[in-house]
Amino acid sequence: MSMLSRVQAETKILPPRVVIHGAGGVGKTTFAASMHKPIFLPCEDGEGILKYPKFPCPTDYAEVMDAVEDLLKADHEYRSFAVDTIDHMEPLVWGETCRAHSSGKNKYDHIESFGYAKGYLF
Repeated sequence: MSMLSRVQAETKILPPRVVIHGAGGVGKTTFAASMHKPIFLPCEDGEGILKYPKFPCPTDYAEVMDAVEDLLKADHEYRSFAVDTIDHMEPLVWGETCRAHSSGKNKYDHIESFGYAKGYLF
């Protein structure tokens, strides 16, 4: 089949994906709370006095994925999703990496247990 017969011209419109970076107290959470019908995954206690819909603070990566899966599959009113904050979710990812690669004699209790930079590659 000719590649010319497979040329596509339509544009697929995807929702925006935004990462907001800044020092504490500059309004990152407030900005995210102003999005259209938001729900938060609070991975730290950074909300202050703001009131908004949120999942419980996850204690492991499986809870992060459960929240995302619920948003993808269940009927709900939320139209925006904010992780507050990514840097506090990162250790949950590291923990899952250690769990997933630990077996038999190979037990990894920290992301750096793999050896120089290897855990981060996984």
